[in-house]
Amino acid sequence: MAEIEAERFDLYLGLKKALGDDMADKLINHLPPSKWSDFARQSDMLARFDDMDGRFRLVDQKFDLIERRFEQWERRIDRLENRIRVLTGFMITVGLALTVMFVQLNMSIAALR
Repeated sequence: MAEIEAERFDLYLGLKKALGDDMADKLINHLPPSKWSDFARQSDMLARFDDMDGRFRLVDQKFDLIERRFEQWERRIDRLENRIRVLTGFMITVGLALTVMFVQLNMSIAALR
């Protein structure tokens, strides 16, 4: 960086001699603070944006895949939940039927005595 500053200062002194203080100041202020090769061209930036756009598309595709997988799991869980409800209802019904049968059996036995 010191080389660039020294070159800039030498250029400034030469411009000052040739054009005067005011013009030298104006011209030196329009130069970049580093080498021109350090700056990106528009085509460089567009290539980077295209690369980033491609990467974002890949990420979006992966998120879509993950979202579909979660939807599949949700449907499976919903089906299992429905089966559990049916089985629970069945077990309660059987339990109540057995209870009624035992009560009737006890009442029949009691009536025989």
